[in-house]
Amino acid sequence: MKFLDQLRIFRIPFNRICQHDECVRVWKQIARELLLKNKDIERIEQQYSSRQERCLRSLEQWALNDIQADIIVLTRVMRSLGFKTLARMFIDLIL
Repeated sequence: MKFLDQLRIFRIPFNRICQHDECVRVWKQIARELLLKNKDIERIEQQYSSRQERCLRSLEQWALNDIQADIIVLTRVMRSLGFKTLARMFIDLIL
């Protein structure tokens, strides 16, 4: 149940990221910034054919496996990659 709760927290931000064409295009870069391991990125790439699905699965992998996963970390990563509008939207979600 804890995993479902963790994913529920990120449902809106993850959906917004995966609806953003540029984010989907650079899903691997986002995954690396979230410190996913190369083997996890490769597994996701082999398992899922669409970039949108790969993007979502990599975000979920991060949320489930990183005990420090939270909206603030996600916001920092998105801002550092130039997705400032998305980052502001995430901050608005928690305020």
